[in-house]
Amino acid sequence: EFLRPAELRAALAQGGHGAMVVTSFRSCDSLRWALAAEEVAASREQLLRDFPVFGVGPRTCGALRKLGFRNVTGDDTGEATQLGPMVIDFWRSHLQPRKLLLLRGDKALETLPLLFTQAAIPFDGIVTYNTLEGASEEAIQQLRAIPGLG
Repeated sequence: EFLRPAELRAALAQGGHGAMVVTSFRSCDSLRWALAAEEVAASREQLLRDFPVFGVGPRTCGALRKLGFRNVTGDDTGEATQLGPMVIDFWRSHLQPRKLLLLRGDKALETLPLLFTQAAIPFDGIVTYNTLEGASEEAIQQLRAIPGLG
């Protein structure tokens, strides 16, 4: 279930972060929503063109590029333990003292937050989607409406 966190729109509009880390392609629905917001309009083109974005794995990086981000890193990673050191190295060489923006799900492991905390890197974490267990009531109703399924 993708979320529409107001703090995501505000973070993109204010431009106070030095880079963004996206842990799953599922966060891209929230990003699409936030990028379409009126308050982000003034900075949208520059964000898409220049803002450093790190994605965990090729699927996430592909989804970020599909949204229009051009400065995307992380295709060659498959998990947070591989991406974390790349982000830390980047931050140390480019960003101090600007915070990272970390987009994640509600059930995400604490791997990246722990790595960033141990490296004394400030970050703002935003939950962009909830992982639902089982089928939603709407999905169950749709399945029940199919003749012959019982």
